[in-house]
Amino acid sequence: MVFIRKAIIAKRFQQAKRMRQAKRPKQAKRNGKNYIDSLPEELLCMVFDRLNLKNVKAASLTCHKWNDIIFFSGYANRFIFKINMHVSIPDSIGYHLHSMHRKQKLLELEELRKTHAEQTIRAITQSPRSYRSVKCETNETMCPHNPSLLAAIHQKFGNCLNTLELSFDGATMTNMFPWIVETIPLMPQLGTLKLEDHDRRTRLQDTLPTLRSQTLKHLVMRTNFKFGIDVPQLQSFDGLLPVLDRSIDSRQPLVITSLKHLTIREERYDIGSKTTVTRGPSIIRLLPSIESMVWEDDILDDEIFLAICEACTMLTDLKFTCSVWLSKIGIFSNLLKLTNLRKFSIESLCTDDESPLHLDFSSLTKLEKLAIVESGVDSLILPKSVKSLQLVVDKENKQRMRKTIINCSKQLIELGLVFVDWYNSEQKIPIETLRILPQLTNLETLEFTCGFFTKSTFLCLKSPMDRLRTLKLERDCVDTRRFLGLKEKFPNLKKVVMQTDNPRLVQTSTNPELYSAPATNINARSQSDFSDSDIDSFNSDLESDSFNSDSESETSFDTDGGTFSDSEEELYY
Repeated sequence: MVFIRKAIIAKRFQQAKRMRQAKRPKQAKRNGKNYIDSLPEELLCMVFDRLNLKNVKAASLTCHKWNDIIFFSGYANRFIFKINMHVSIPDSIGYHLHSMHRKQKLLELEELRKTHAEQTIRAITQSPRSYRSVKCETNETMCPHNPSLLAAIHQKFGNCLNTLELSFDGATMTNMFPWIVETIPLMPQLGTLKLEDHDRRTRLQDTLPTLRSQTLKHLVMRTNFKFGIDVPQLQSFDGLLPVLDRSIDSRQPLVITSLKHLTIREERYDIGSKTTVTRGPSIIRLLPSIESMVWEDDILDDEIFLAICEACTMLTDLKFTCSVWLSKIGIFSNLLKLTNLRKFSIESLCTDDESPLHLDFSSLTKLEKLAIVESGVDSLILPKSVKSLQLVVDKENKQRMRKTIINCSKQLIELGLVFVDWYNSEQKIPIETLRILPQLTNLETLEFTCGFFTKSTFLCLKSPMDRLRTLKLERDCVDTRRFLGLKEKFPNLKKVVMQTDNPRLVQTSTNPELYSAPATNINARSQSDFSDSDIDSFNSDLESDSFNSDSESETSFDTDGGTFSDSEEELYY
């Protein structure tokens, strides 16, 4: 009986085992191998790209292989470990900082900051992941704890760190820069460093430290703190021009041959304490290999402009986001020495002698994109290579600008028109300029800035623009919600962007029909706004179609199968 009972139990155990195995999903195998395990790492990364941050972290728990790919390979560059050391003062302490209990409350606040710092350092040291990008924000109130915090970052991530972003206030930058100078050279993989503070005060410095690194390729600085650099591999720099001055260190070669991309920012300063960079032209002449330059400060003398044109002959992209003041317009002709220039943008061009602005770019045969953002030029000659053009149309130059547009009508793909001094006129907008637009047979993007548009504005177009795909209205005054004949005049329009003076009308839509009203019975309707029923109908369309900037803006994820952006922050507070 005992034997029979054991046999029955064994039989039931085998049946239960077979049932459990039958319920398990069968894994796809090929040649005895798990098919998923045989996928190459590159293909798995493409799959992970289609997951958001939460789901890709869940995928890392599937197996050791996936976890290693996501957090311990180059794919970890997708994530940013963000550390915020700012401590909010609770009401229970803040209400008593000016009372008789101030001393006790300050001790409680300091204890709170200490606890926060200890928790943050513990989270860094105990993290099971190998982050390649770290962003740290701290301030002067955390000064006693900042060295321990930065030391923990270096100890945990220093050997694999690719990007480091440090955000301080002014005093903290002064105190912590010795640590930066000492530690940055010890990070063997560091390629990008960003330093930022929020201080406009001009601080006196006894010494000028030098930042050295053999691996750093990209340096961004948003600080008035002065220092020099010894970075032989530097490829891009974004900050103050004096940082690139090599005359302060005789051990370095004067010419920076590796630097390709340069952004010069305006120095933040106290009112009345702005300093002049006297060595600016000399520094520029030491950058012969620059390929792209963005100048975000006023150019107030000829020497810097001449240095750019004469020394940086490899430039392909040049952009001035502020005013360029020259003694006479003839100085501007030196720009023609930049024969490799493909993109050129200037905010405002002014001369001391107030001479007419006659600009001739015809010898720049590689120029593809030209933008003159605020200055109305008197005449403009373009090469046949220009495919993107932005210019100012005012009452004085409107006829000459129409002639310029017509001369390049077959080559333009993008056109931007900035209307100046039309608000106080009867016409509100140069209709004659709009009427020539159908002659631009290859135009795909059309942008208007500072115009005044009514519902019947586009009816002046005598023929449709079949190739147009994108219409932008930026900083324009629009007195209607729909335009008559928009669909008929732009039959293949795919995108409408409206950034008007009214913040409630900042919209991006991939459904242009929401902005279009049929161009029928036009003579029977006045040129005033639509009736209230029209506006109510349009508002209902807004609610039903949901085309606002949040729902159809250029987000990082596409529901049709797009991917997420390369950098996603994992916050730690």
